Amino acid sequence: MLKHLLLFCTTLIAGAAIGATGTWHYFIIQPRDYSAFSGVPEIVNADTLDFAAVRVRLHGIDAPESKNGKCALNDREWNCFQSSIDGLRDLIVGGSIDCKWTGERANSQPVVKCEVAGDDVSWWLVRNGYAVAFLKYSRDYADAEEAARIHRLGLWADGSALPREWWLKRHAPDRSKQPKLVGD
Repeated sequence: MLKHLLLFCTTLIAGAAIGATGTWHYFIIQPRDYSAFSGVPEIVNADTLDFAAVRVRLHGIDAPESKNGKCALNDREWNCFQSSIDGLRDLIVGGSIDCKWTGERANSQPVVKCEVAGDDVSWWLVRNGYAVAFLKYSRDYADAEEAARIHRLGLWADGSALPREWWLKRHAPDRSKQPKLVGD
């Protein structure tokens, strides 16, 4: 009897704490508990979204991050990080995104494929030059990247920008051969 009372009180206190802090979504929305979900995310960057307390990563793409968000374009700097976020925001237009967990994880974050009005969000971001295909993990968006490059959209606007090489070379030992990134 005492065990049951203690368990009940613990559950009641935990429930009250969760309700008071507003983090109840974390306990409801867990990748192991769902395969598909919808919601209005907070945009962390163009390839990472927060749904309540769950941060997810979009499948198959890589987008500029705030730490390297300024890019050089024809010797002028522009904020490619903010441009990518604005592009995603324009796609969502305050609406809901439908996502499905792929079963994969990246840095402990669930990897998801998402759609807005039936359009693949990752494909749209890559095709419009707001992100690049992350070929290390998937070739799903290689054709979309090639089209963005040919049409000089977004990250590919000056024809000589190579966003994937920016990312790769930022992690390479010889930084002298890198394309110019503002802040380097």
